[in-house]
Amino acid sequence: MEKPSKRLHTISPLFDFTYTLLNYEPKLTSAKYLTSILIYYIKFSFFEPFRIAERIFLGRKIRNAKLSRDPVFILGYYRSGTTHLQEVMLQDPQFGYLNFYQCYFCAAFNLTEKWFKNLFQWILDLPFIAFRHPAHNIPFKFYLPGEEDVSMVASGFRFASNWGQLYPRKFREIFGKTVFFDNCPPEEKDLFRREMMDLFRRVSLANDGKPLLLKSPPQTARIQFLLEMFPNAKFLFIRRNPHLVFKSNRKLWKTFKIHQLQDFSDAEADEEIFWSYEKCHEYYEEQKKLLRSDQLFELSYEEFMKDPMGHLGRIYSTLEIPGYAVAEPRFRDYLAKKHGQNIDRYKYTEEELKMVETRWAKWFKLWGYGRPGV
Repeated sequence: MEKPSKRLHTISPLFDFTYTLLNYEPKLTSAKYLTSILIYYIKFSFFEPFRIAERIFLGRKIRNAKLSRDPVFILGYYRSGTTHLQEVMLQDPQFGYLNFYQCYFCAAFNLTEKWFKNLFQWILDLPFIAFRHPAHNIPFKFYLPGEEDVSMVASGFRFASNWGQLYPRKFREIFGKTVFFDNCPPEEKDLFRREMMDLFRRVSLANDGKPLLLKSPPQTARIQFLLEMFPNAKFLFIRRNPHLVFKSNRKLWKTFKIHQLQDFSDAEADEEIFWSYEKCHEYYEEQKKLLRSDQLFELSYEEFMKDPMGHLGRIYSTLEIPGYAVAEPRFRDYLAKKHGQNIDRYKYTEEELKMVETRWAKWFKLWGYGRPGV
């Protein structure tokens, strides 16, 4: 059995966050970021007593928790359709998942969710706040599914991949080390593994032991890493027209600015999108060879939108997931209400189209994509 994460017992997120500041932005030359830094310290400080209490009162239960079966992981680069696919499949009542409360208040959600989730939701729903999800532009609800990598950075874990969004000038160093494990010492990779396994155990407990259906784009490049923990895990990979993915990621990176602790231009963000997309898919294409035929199902967002029920049936059949007959009417009901809604529409310049087609030519050719609407 995987060893529990020692960090969660001994090291406060306050120290880990300080580590990231000293390691990734030691000068902190711009005063405009001091307010943001203070907010992070306040958040970590508020939950610190609850984190300690959770480890005292629930620590043994967390350490001894076992997943009922290996998870199903939805893979795909950011804005490729992973969220919609997960939300549809979560209509199947057999699955548990990481919700937004657990994601953003990761330090002690097993102890605090029953107290704070409804209170925080009430605050966010107040008419003068009416907080909306920055990436999807929909009302923010804590029951919606979150992502493991977001959860790890929200916990303060120093080796989380999403620190690269707060420290964009260090994005390649952070993303490369925590997603591709480039220049990652074995002891740090082992710590990362134990931290993630600890999260899976806690999410399983919060879902009463249900099998987990999870989604986090960086996992696209971590198949081998995940197989070391879950040899029988199932994987769903979804792709989307690269032109749409690029435009949507441009928009996503703009939403990061409110959290960032370093100045970073839009042109610099474009380069990180190009680089990380390419690397994630290269790792995916190589590591998917490790999977059995009953462990992987690949589909495109466009195909899923045209025939969602047909694809869901094939997903369950190929991956040998039980319970389709129970889930089918729930899928149909959800799709009738939600399918095809909240889809962003973009305008493209010829310069943008040529740039994306040149930089990602390999993926246009491999997947047979052309220009949007063509």
